[in-house]
Amino acid sequence: MHRPRLLPRLLAIMIFCLAALLSACSTTANTSATVPPTGQPQPSASAGAATATSQPSVPTSTAVPVTSCAQVSGFGSAGSISAGSHFTEVSFPSNTVGFVAQTFEDNSYQFRIISACTNGTTASAIRSFYASGLPPTGFAQSSTFPYKGNASSACGDPYCWFRGSAHPSFQATQYVSLESVTAHGAVVTYNLRLCITPLVFNNITIKGTYSYDFDLVDNTDVWWEQVTGTIREMAPQNGATLANIGVTNFTNVTDAQLQGLSFSGSSLDGNDDSSNELVNGDVWAVHTDGGHYVKVLVVTYDYNIVIDYVVYDYTF
Repeated sequence: MHRPRLLPRLLAIMIFCLAALLSACSTTANTSATVPPTGQPQPSASAGAATATSQPSVPTSTAVPVTSCAQVSGFGSAGSISAGSHFTEVSFPSNTVGFVAQTFEDNSYQFRIISACTNGTTASAIRSFYASGLPPTGFAQSSTFPYKGNASSACGDPYCWFRGSAHPSFQATQYVSLESVTAHGAVVTYNLRLCITPLVFNNITIKGTYSYDFDLVDNTDVWWEQVTGTIREMAPQNGATLANIGVTNFTNVTDAQLQGLSFSGSSLDGNDDSSNELVNGDVWAVHTDGGHYVKVLVVTYDYNIVIDYVVYDYTF
């Protein structure tokens, strides 16, 4: 029998198949090793990974040159500007536009802020315009400016000026301050802060049966009439009119509030009894025969009445 010869052939076939299988596995493993993980950038064959991850450049924005005040925020529709009828000496450079930014009162001082913009100039030229232009009109340089109604507040720079009025008996001083001068390309913005000071009188006594002139230059405005020992009244005279406000904070009463009152030619009750309007702390108002508005505080009520008062010589 020849059957034993089959075993070597079977062994040879099995070895050949095993070798072929191992060779196929090795080829598959080598091929898989060259595939990068899913989602990772594939490097360029010539430039490497850096080229594959580079980002496109972002265009740089170019600022538009400012050549006109119309390009500056807040001045797009601004027109010609004036400092007003009481500040006619205060002018503006040519090619200037602006607007009234604010008008207000603080501690009886009246303020107006004008925002201006001048085309085709420089910050130094604006400062020079006012530094050289105001003194010839009567405005002298001032080291103080009544910020917040404080007459002794420091100006803080060389750009404050003041001038007294032509009132024959007293002066309502005018102030001008140049502020926030800023260049924007070929234009310059700045503020002019204008101020009118109050005319303040303290501890003034009006004697019983006497008259008093709040203007101090013309006819009397009131008569502190003593009808009897207890019947008294503050009577307007010569076209002046009166209004009683009541007990309130005297400082907080403004010129604008006075102008809104209902004045009349009737007397204010000053009787020495419970009907008296002119008690200590009472605030009343006068529209004088000269056209000024006055706020009055009763300091001490008596036969001789003691008052504080503020005259608004003129307003914005």
